[in-house]
Order: sequence, then C-alpha cells, then structure tokens
Amino acid sequence: MTKRPRMTAALRKALKRLALTEVGELEPFLRQTRTEDGLETTRVDPRTIETLIRCDLVHIAETSEGRRYALSTLGRCLSMGRPPETAPVEALPVITPTLDDVDPEGLPIGDPTEGDQWFGPVGHARTWYRTDTLTMDEWRARRFEYVGASEVSAVLGLNAYRGPLDVYQEKVGIVDGKIDAQVMRLGTLLEPSIIEFARREYDLEIFEVPQLLGHPDHDCLRCNLDGLAVIDGEEVVVEAKHAGARGSREHLTRFASSGEVIPGTSLATWFVQIQAQLVVTGLKRALLVALCDKDFHVVEVAPDPDITRLILGSIPAWWSRFVVPRTEPPATRADSKTIDRIFPMSDPERAPVELSENLAAMVVELRELRDKGAEVDARRDELSTMLKNALGKSETGTFDGESLVSWRTHERTSLDVAGIRETHPEIASQFTTKKTSRRFTF
Repeated sequence: MTKRPRMTAALRKALKRLALTEVGELEPFLRQTRTEDGLETTRVDPRTIETLIRCDLVHIAETSEGRRYALSTLGRCLSMGRPPETAPVEALPVITPTLDDVDPEGLPIGDPTEGDQWFGPVGHARTWYRTDTLTMDEWRARRFEYVGASEVSAVLGLNAYRGPLDVYQEKVGIVDGKIDAQVMRLGTLLEPSIIEFARREYDLEIFEVPQLLGHPDHDCLRCNLDGLAVIDGEEVVVEAKHAGARGSREHLTRFASSGEVIPGTSLATWFVQIQAQLVVTGLKRALLVALCDKDFHVVEVAPDPDITRLILGSIPAWWSRFVVPRTEPPATRADSKTIDRIFPMSDPERAPVELSENLAAMVVELRELRDKGAEVDARRDELSTMLKNALGKSETGTFDGESLVSWRTHERTSLDVAGIRETHPEIASQFTTKKTSRRFTF
C-alpha cells in the first residue's frame, strides 16, 4: 500500500500550483530564477516532486513537447481544488476493511473487534475505508465525495444554521470546508470522554468504529459513527454530543420523555443526523449520549419512517441533480451567511438586475412584512410601557406566584469614543478601523 505523505507546506503549494497549471508544468519551478526587477520567483524543490511521485499524488507523461505532470485522484483531492468543470471527477477506490481473514463473500469472519475498536461489518452498510489512518488533509479532501450524516439536515432544509447551498459549495470545491479548529479540538477531546462516561455509568459495551460507512445502494450517502454499542447481542448506533446549557437541557429532557423534537434547534439537527446513520447502517436502534453543562443524557432513538423516506428520496436525487452536473441549488433561509460570503462587495459599474415577476412579488411581500413589523413593534412598546408602570420600583412581576416579567437595574461600562476623539485625536486615529458591508434595502 502506498505510504501517504504528511502534507507539508511545500507539498500543498506544489499540488495547488499543478492544479492551476493547464498543461501540467512544474519544471519551470525547479530552478531559482529572477524577474527583470531582480525578484526571486518561488519554486518547487526537486525533492518535493520526488515525494509527490513516490506517494502517487502526481503522474508523469513524456510528450513530444517535454515532460508533463498530472494530478492523480488523491493528489487532485488533496490540492483542495476541484478539477475544471469540464473535467470528469474520478471516484476514489473503495478500501475494504483491514482484516486478515475474509470469507468467500468478502465479509470479515471471526471476532470483528480489536480491543475497543470495531472492524467488522455494521448492519448492511458498505465499508469504504479506514479513517484512523487518514491525515486531516486526506479526511477533509474525501468529504468532497459524499453527503455525510451531519450534512443531511442542511441538504433537506432542516438545519437552522446551514443550508444546501453551503453544502453544495463545499462539495464542488468552491469553499474548502474548513472546520473551526477550536470546535474540532473540543469534539476530539470531549466525545471520547462522553462515550467513556456512558460505558462506566450505564455499563454499556461501546466500540470505536474507525471506518467510513456507506449506504449499500447510494454511494453519495455515507457516515462516520462515534461509537457502536452491543446491547443484548444487537448493534446500536452511538452518537456523542456536547451541548451548551441554554435550551439544550430542556430540549433533551422533553425529547427523552415524549420524543418531541423542536424544529430549528440543535437537537433537531442531531436527530436528523442519527436518522441518516440508521439509514446508512440499516440498524434499528441508536443512543444519543449528550453532556449538557453538568447533566448527562442517554436517550434511545428509533428510526423515523417519514425522515427515512425523505433521506432516501431526497439525498441521492439532490446529489445527482446539483453536485454531479455542478448546478447551483436554490438558496434557503439558512444560506444567509453563505450568500453574504459569496457576494461580500457590490460593483457600482454593474447594470441593474431585471427581476422576474416572482422575485418582484417577493419584494412586495417583504415590504408588507416590514409594515406589519412596525405595527408589532408599536404594540410591543405600548405593552412594555404599561407593564413597567405597574412594576414601578419593583424588579419582578408575578401571577399566581409564578414570575412572568422582570425589570432590573443593570450597570454597563462603555468607552466614551466621542470624548477620546475630541481630547486625544491622535490616539483615536491609531485605533480607528473601517469595516465594509452591504446594506440590503427594499
């Protein structure tokens, strides 16, 4: 098996340079040269190219015009830039589970576990490759190939924080899909501890699953599992979460007691993620183990037939309709930040856009909502004023002993910016920054 390199800055620059070079030229960068202004150009060290070739990241072709380099499938992914739109996107090979003993049907036999790790089959899921041997760059690059369980809610429009347009842009390489480093570190540190706590406190047998699993019929639908429990001989999906205390405790408690999932909450996205994992694996039970402040929750989740049908009917269709042909999907409410990222600046030289009848109707509806909002704001101010008058100097208003409203004194310390500008203009100018944003009016 080819040894995968550690992605150094030199290797990453070489891959990106080759990805942007139409004819696959790297030789001009093998020597130091200087421009007419005497500036030294950047170059690719010959040892870097040797590493690229040895690790199967690039291929070489001898042509009549000289040596030409081409990105391999893995090299193309690791360059973090998709090939041109006209070029076909090659699928990465399937890597079967790493076991010495395999039966005639290709399934592992014997004990599927190695210590606390599970390398055997999981339900009816197809095993693509091991994940514990991937570098972070390789893992991120391979996320271009499929919709993960955590992304399903966004594609379906059931995620209040992320929409299908954002997922699409990551899959086709418009954005690199970087994950917040602090969030990643917190997850890396806390999730194993959460699972270990569940093992000890609830006497659960939970295994790590260092495999990427895929649906047997839809290659674009895959997932990773935080863990796999074995309860009374039955395999059970385990999803570990660390939740903030605000709202999450109430949502988890309500879900555990009645099965109610409130739309637009973090719990709703977790629920859809777990449903996607159950769809991929075909298993019939899952456990959500969540640490919320100092409260620990273990909630059993069963397959939801409606969401199961929605996932199987929508995710493969969305992939085929938008990602494969590289056709941008329509934006949703959750894509607000994505739109702001795509169009951060306006161009005063651009001609006005002639709106369609449908878009013009949206503007009319926006104005109506704005006018209604003004009426709502006026009524809210009126009610607030009357309640404040009733409270007087009291901080709290109650009804039947239950606190309904409060009006407390808060102190806030603020910087007198105007005073600093007037008395110390030279200091104010040193700390004055200009921010540019776009204002949307209708």
